Amino acid sequence: MLRNYNFTEKDLKKMMPGRAAYKFAEKYCRNPTPARKKPSKANPEGSLAQPYEDILKQPWTPREFCDRCVEFVTSSCDKYGGLVNGEEVTNIDEAISTRDKMLLGLESKHHGLRNKHIENGYNTSHKLPEDGRDICLPDAFSDSITKVIMRKNQEVPVGSCEDDEFDNCHDSLGRIHKTERLIQQVAGDAAELRFLKSNKGATDTLIFPTFTHKVGDDFLCYDNNTKSFSGKDVKSSRFPKHFASPYKRFSNEDTLDEPMPTRAEALDRPEMALRRLYTEQGYERFSSAARLLLVRTPPGEPPSSVTSIRDQFKNFYTFKFEHKCGGKTVQEFEVKGAQIIFF
Repeated sequence: MLRNYNFTEKDLKKMMPGRAAYKFAEKYCRNPTPARKKPSKANPEGSLAQPYEDILKQPWTPREFCDRCVEFVTSSCDKYGGLVNGEEVTNIDEAISTRDKMLLGLESKHHGLRNKHIENGYNTSHKLPEDGRDICLPDAFSDSITKVIMRKNQEVPVGSCEDDEFDNCHDSLGRIHKTERLIQQVAGDAAELRFLKSNKGATDTLIFPTFTHKVGDDFLCYDNNTKSFSGKDVKSSRFPKHFASPYKRFSNEDTLDEPMPTRAEALDRPEMALRRLYTEQGYERFSSAARLLLVRTPPGEPPSSVTSIRDQFKNFYTFKFEHKCGGKTVQEFEVKGAQIIFF
């Protein structure tokens, strides 16, 4: 039984909320205890009999349970499975493939929207970043875009041609921003799925996916040696442009970190890469907690298997970094046990 491996109801509740636990138990458990009433919107957990207890009583090894969880989130669960880009996803390979194809379409759409913005003359009202960067930080559209256009818009008469042009410019930027956010979400899912797939067959550390996209841990890591769980807060990122430049580590030092323009060079300096990524965080989503960062290969650079995802996952890093908290005061922070994976 899973209880023999120190699995508890508390661990399962972190992994799967009540409704997901009910569906999981119904699909995989032998002779699950019947529920008197199925979950509903008004009563999300329903009158569940005991789905967590049913799961804990199953004669599975941790590896067998982990494989069932991965299968569930890429088939029967909305986190990675279900309908994606018009295709029905039923396993992890399909989940990765559909997102890769979706990214190609989104990147093409994004390029077309940017060109259309310029062709329509809106670049005079709000200029797009020339190097293809996102038009603003993820949660900063109102401050970075809407407020800027609003202040310019106050200068023209309401209902005039100029007023309509500002509205059209704002709508154009909104479509670009929505596409950029969708690219980030789909690319993030693809990164998490590749990380999850890399754990297939592992016996030392097992990676359990959580069953929702809610705030908190994205994965739970089970150590087969200590029979204990630890949470992983995962953040994914494209290969940042600032990796290619020399970098001043701390404001009171003149020492410059070396540039890391390629994946191979960044792989050689993971601690340096982590420090830069933590330093360059936006203040809206700032955190000094130990995270697992998934960084995608630079555009145009072929993927490399020099260091596998599983091997990179074994490494932990401790370092200090500076950040302008709230965009004002520079403070120094220390991170212990952060991880980074390039793929």
